[in-house]
Amino acid sequence: MSEHAPAPEASGEEAVFDWQKSLNWITPAFTAILLAATVYLWTQSRSTRKQLERFNAIEEAQGDAEALGQVAQAYPESAEAPNALALAVAERLRDGNAASAIELADQYLSLYPEHPLNESVSQNRNLALEQEGKLEEALQGFKSVPESSIIYPQSLLNQARVLENMDKADEALAIYENIEREFSGDVWANQAELAKLELERRQRLAAPADSE
Repeated sequence: MSEHAPAPEASGEEAVFDWQKSLNWITPAFTAILLAATVYLWTQSRSTRKQLERFNAIEEAQGDAEALGQVAQAYPESAEAPNALALAVAERLRDGNAASAIELADQYLSLYPEHPLNESVSQNRNLALEQEGKLEEALQGFKSVPESSIIYPQSLLNQARVLENMDKADEALAIYENIEREFSGDVWANQAELAKLELERRQRLAAPADSE
């Protein structure tokens, strides 16, 4: 039977010494992590407060184009700025201030050429041009909407309406009929049908009565 030498016991001094050596790097590392976490949370808190401040500013400015424009100017680099400016365009259009709507839309499209709301702002700009009586420019704007766009059917209806106002009823009717074919069974086809019937009714009323 072989004898095993007893393992040397670690002295209390050695155990304390090893723990103290560990503290030499654990404490600074933990302090650094805690400091980084504190800075991150503080930064996030400030960011959240600023986002909430911008959100509240837009909410309070709803319905006021001038106030919305001021919000966009106050936070030009924020994600909320283009939203505020786009809303300002829509408010100006709703108020019948077409010239201001066009001006704001041009500003928006210059500042945010790649923003997702561009199509909506461009559409409102074209509507403002129509309000101002700049029918040919409005027509070309509506025609520039690509077929892949979600607002393409609406742009076709807008084209037809402008053509009616330009006394080009036959071209307008052709567009209405095209919408009925292309979007059969859809709400756009229904709107086109109603618009076509109304145009045809006005044409009949405007036609000279047959001489007896």
